[in-house]
Amino acid sequence: MEPSGYITCTPEEGEPYQVSWTAFTADEQPIAVAVKQLRMSTPAEEIFEQVKEWYRARGKPVPISDAKMCLDMIKAEKKEPEPERAKTLEEQLGPKPAWGDSLFWDYWRRAKALGFANEKKKK
Repeated sequence: MEPSGYITCTPEEGEPYQVSWTAFTADEQPIAVAVKQLRMSTPAEEIFEQVKEWYRARGKPVPISDAKMCLDMIKAEKKEPEPERAKTLEEQLGPKPAWGDSLFWDYWRRAKALGFANEKKKK
């Protein structure tokens, strides 16, 4: 199949290169690819991975006491409540009024009171 076009990729290091792409025709169906959902590791899980890596680099098995301690940390971490996500200014105050609108300065004062508006420091 003939490529529909090319995309130029420019890496931070090295020479730019082109990647070909092909558009689907009306009678073709795109192939669905299963994508594994990646989950971020918690700090306790990262510590356990580092402990395993340390022992693996020395050719030793992870001692049961160390493994148990790491697993206990992971369990304790899962019981902790998840921290609240910080709300954005728009979530707290709604959409920002346009400049010149009578509500603009009220919005700015409320944003400043919440710590969102930066004030110039006096010298």
